[in-house]
Amino acid sequence: MNHQASKTGLNMIPKIANVNPSQVVDILNKTGNCISASIPMGIHQLISMKMLKKEQTIFICGTSAGFSIGSLLYKHG
Repeated sequence: MNHQASKTGLNMIPKIANVNPSQVVDILNKTGNCISASIPMGIHQLISMKMLKKEQTIFICGTSAGFSIGSLLYKHG
């Protein structure tokens, strides 16, 4: 899960995090650039689609115009 400002940035996440691209939640095509709101919107999508279950952990990543980056592991429950 990450801040989804651009398709280029979104495509970099699997390379940086060393994960399969299918594991990255992509809401950009549907919602456009929602700045940092894309993080809770992506979590909502996962919950709504029953893809995030209790006790599962997701990696959340956010950036600030390429100047800084922050991330956390979130255990849903």
